[in-house]
Amino acid sequence: MALNVTATQLNQAVMWAAGQRKVGRIHQVYADNLTQELSFVSVIIGTFGSRETYVPLHEATWAEHGLSVPYSKQTIKQAPSADADRALDAEDEQLIYDYYAATHDATSDEASEKTTEESDPH
Repeated sequence: MALNVTATQLNQAVMWAAGQRKVGRIHQVYADNLTQELSFVSVIIGTFGSRETYVPLHEATWAEHGLSVPYSKQTIKQAPSADADRALDAEDEQLIYDYYAATHDATSDEASEKTTEESDPH
């Protein structure tokens, strides 16, 4: 699903994690070199903006209040980071996608286990 927003709109917008928890401000926006579709953003997190991590945009949504992503704030805090002054290469992108896919799969599995446990009266 393509995100219906421009890089200019995303620049310095607030990122919101699952549960409407504020993560931080978006610092940089990355587009795919071939398609020019927006694919990642970096977000400044930590005390005094001491760390910058990357978040893929393939499941993000845009609203007046900023960018919402389906990941927990903790997941974003623990995400891979790299030198933000350089372009992401294919290896960086794959590392980020793998991290979020594994985290998303684990979260989905935990949610389905809780649902099953809650519905089981025994």
